[in-house]
Amino acid sequence: MLPSNVENLIRETIEVYLKAQGYNTSRFGQRLLSQSFAGRSIQPAKVAAVTGKEIEAVSIGLVTAFTTVIEKVQMNPYEGLQNDLLEVFDSEFEKCGSALREFLRDTFKRLSATESVSEWVNERLADARKARHLELKLLAAELLKSDRRGISSPEISDNTIRPSMALRIFISHSSADRELAALLVDLLRSSLNLPAEAIRCTSVEGHRLAGGAETDRALRKDIHDCEAFIGLISATSIESAYVLFELGARWGAERHLLPLLAPTADAAILRGPLSGLNALRCSSAADLQQMVHEIGGVLKTAVENPAAYQRHVDQILGWGAVKTASSESHVGPARSVTTETASNDDYANAQKIIEKHCEDEWPDDYSMRAFCIEQRSVHLSS
Repeated sequence: MLPSNVENLIRETIEVYLKAQGYNTSRFGQRLLSQSFAGRSIQPAKVAAVTGKEIEAVSIGLVTAFTTVIEKVQMNPYEGLQNDLLEVFDSEFEKCGSALREFLRDTFKRLSATESVSEWVNERLADARKARHLELKLLAAELLKSDRRGISSPEISDNTIRPSMALRIFISHSSADRELAALLVDLLRSSLNLPAEAIRCTSVEGHRLAGGAETDRALRKDIHDCEAFIGLISATSIESAYVLFELGARWGAERHLLPLLAPTADAAILRGPLSGLNALRCSSAADLQQMVHEIGGVLKTAVENPAAYQRHVDQILGWGAVKTASSESHVGPARSVTTETASNDDYANAQKIIEKHCEDEWPDDYSMRAFCIEQRSVHLSS
């Protein structure tokens, strides 16, 4: 049986957490309703999305309370510890589940919803309970294995409770933009001194989901848990169902969300709630520097000296210049450089277009101008 002082401290910690988050019967409905409106109407689909997010957040918060207490107090492991932890968790989690069911019963009754809603909620609660049970079992197993001798609290926390704790940045993007995403990952790792596992970028080697992972569940957890979220916005990504899901889920969580425009994208491409967010641009060195410092602030991580990562900024700018020139070279003759002899070949003046674009883009940096011209010329000839 859990020592009374440990159990009481766990329950008190949970109570403080739930109160701070507004998870009680009287306020729970208000909390969810405030996130469930589309215009002036409550939409069942949005209620469902918010509910799933809240269930996950509450269950993770409860396990965090367990972990915090066990790391701070002196407690000798004993046989039966696992069952005692699960029992306390279930009793506290059921309080939240009851408040959730009460809110949904009243809300969906007004919306004329069916009984399948209740089944859906119970499934979500069961899924969250199962996931948290696994984490608590791992905690108990590690405590029994180590008997808390020779293992510090940080080691117990990092290795047993939150396998995804190392994930700090999530980059939402279209697979069509994987080259730019890879350059962005390199910039973030270099400027913030981050290990590979700190960044989730599903199209970039070394930053994908683990083999055998259940994709939707893993993404949902990563999107919610990451400290910083970057949405790489392009004409392709803004049409991707997965990218829109990721952006919407993060926006609904009311956590850090930074839209980053690809070189050929304009802020006007942002729609709905995202249009109200200030977007930075990959085509601007100043914006890339701002992004690095903002992410560093979110992560509470020191930013490296700019000289240590400037080449990564230059690579993104050079890549963007090539893509922009490529886009412009495919515009009709009205954008072409005028020649004395008319030509039916829309690409006859492509080289001049490239040189003019790179000169405008890099008026004072001849090395980058040469790089831009060289890269675009290679692209044109391929």
